[in-house]
Amino acid sequence: MLYEVREVTTRKDLREFIRFPESLYKGCAQYVPPLHKGQEHELMHAAPLKYCKRKMWLAADPSGKTVGRICAMINTRYNEKYGTKRVRFGWFDLINDVEVAGVLFDAAESWAKEEGMEEIHGPLYYNTLGRQGC
Repeated sequence: MLYEVREVTTRKDLREFIRFPESLYKGCAQYVPPLHKGQEHELMHAAPLKYCKRKMWLAADPSGKTVGRICAMINTRYNEKYGTKRVRFGWFDLINDVEVAGVLFDAAESWAKEEGMEEIHGPLYYNTLGRQGC
């Protein structure tokens, strides 16, 4: 199947990025969704964004239905301190399809290479103080 990946650039995209896990994990008793406002704050206004760069992408199937998401982050302080060129990824959720994972990682890796990064690491938060994992 051919999946389309688009960068999150609008408020509508951001809402979709935040809400996608609710449809993905619907019916899963173990899933506890984070508050929308909390997620918006973490993605748009969190303190680490003063020294981190980040981009977000959504993947959609041919009908336009969202099937995955990923956020890639470059923590410049970490990279300078440890002498690395590492991009982190997080907010990584998708349907059970390796092709979706591939197109999302391709988007994150392409941006990372443009930024001069050499490694990808995750799933992580901007720094080691926030929520981590898939």
